[in-house]
Amino acid sequence: MEKVWIDVSDHREARLLSYVARALSQKADIVVTCSALPQPQAVLRAEGIGFHQLDDPSGDTLDHYGKRIVLLSSFASKSEPDLLLSDLEPAAVRTAFG
Repeated sequence: MEKVWIDVSDHREARLLSYVARALSQKADIVVTCSALPQPQAVLRAEGIGFHQLDDPSGDTLDHYGKRIVLLSSFASKSEPDLLLSDLEPAAVRTAFG
């Protein structure tokens, strides 16, 4: 079974990608990562989507962004996804494609 990694960084992404996660869950192993922001986490919880929080809510600085890339890279190495789905998060895309 293919493994699909979905990375969510805001509440709009959470709404859209939770629908995608449910639709794909019959045909793929779905793993969801999420920023520490409360809004996207609340949406995912309301939609019944489990997730891994991969950063802290410390801010929107370059240092925070770099730490998120390191965390995403470690997660991707361990989970070995076949596909990444993300809309607004360039850190996830940079992690997946170097």
